[in-house]
Order: sequence, then structure tokens, then C-alpha cells
Amino acid sequence: MGIQNQYLDGHNVSNCSEQTGSVIDDEVRMILAECQQNAIDLLKQNVTSLDKISEFLLEKENITGIEFTALLNEDKSGEVRWDGFD
Repeated sequence: MGIQNQYLDGHNVSNCSEQTGSVIDDEVRMILAECQQNAIDLLKQNVTSLDKISEFLLEKENITGIEFTALLNEDKSGEVRWDGFD
């Protein structure tokens, strides 16, 4: 499956049928929709941490990976855990 450029004039030629191409397109659309929904769900699940990260960035303008991870993994008690980072 794929597209091959077999002609000198630059026209692409598919080496699969239109029906197969349509099935592939439908599957790709389904995978992309699922990935988009997963991303939306992840953002919703982490909205509190993302708000804290946004506030941090508004104040400091920059954030390190360590700071980002610590804010993302903040304990429910409100305490930021910095342990485990060198």
C-alpha cells in the first residue's frame, strides 16, 4: 500500500484500490478522532495542575522540566513534591 511516483510528469499513482484507500482513510479518521478525544480527556483530568502551571508561567515566564513535573504531580494536600529530581 502506498503512493508511488512512477511517471516523469510527477503524477502520483496509488498501488491500492479506491475501496482499500477509502477503508484506510476511514480508519485513519477514526484513530485521529480517538486520539483527539484522549487528549481532551487528559486535559480535563489535569485542569487543576494545568491552571497552576499557567499561573507559574504568568509569574515567572519560564518553567523547567523539573518545575513542570512537580506542579503536574502536586499532592492532593497542596504540597509540591520536588523529591526524586536531580
